[in-house]
Amino acid sequence: MSTASTTTAIYEAAQELHAMGTEITRHTIAELTQLPMVVVDDRLRALAEDGRIKRLVRGVYAVVKQYPPTRPMSKTVLADGFVKIEIGDEVLTLTPKEDRVLGGLMAGSAFVAASTAHEARLADALARLQLPVGTQL
Repeated sequence: MSTASTTTAIYEAAQELHAMGTEITRHTIAELTQLPMVVVDDRLRALAEDGRIKRLVRGVYAVVKQYPPTRPMSKTVLADGFVKIEIGDEVLTLTPKEDRVLGGLMAGSAFVAASTAHEARLADALARLQLPVGTQL
């Protein structure tokens, strides 16, 4: 069996174990794939280096969620009030009310992103001042 096919077999076994809620260990992978332990260890190491799995503790792994590349996005407000949202090749045409509702639904994500950025800037500023986090100013 080639390196590519053993890597695929081991990754698919890890995904299957993850889907079943079973702990992903080098032993369960070896048992499931019927591959020698030395091959399993080598391929698990390669998968971890590729970022497809991560090592939790010695001999225990987790599958890393893989997302496709981010697609280009745009929002255009038309003269008649309709809104076009483009994500990659997908286009949504929204009424003004649908745009307002969608904006409300997206507000939570925007708030979390803004809060995270603010906290990072604040922690950086405190580090530059060399004040312990939680210091009252």
